[in-house]
Amino acid sequence: MNPFKSYVFTWWQLGLLKTSMLALGLALGATWPGAFARWRAILWVVFLIPAIYLMVISFQQM
Repeated sequence: MNPFKSYVFTWWQLGLLKTSMLALGLALGATWPGAFARWRAILWVVFLIPAIYLMVISFQQM
């Protein structure tokens, strides 16, 4: 089993994935705000670096 193989999803499957990730994020944010408080800066960095990278790549491909 190779977890790094390429996958092909339809638009509605990606919509389901994004909806489930949003729900997980909201559930964790509503349930455990104190548990992640000291990790907030690291979590922002983990979010921002890939987000900026992907935005640059996306704009280059337009």
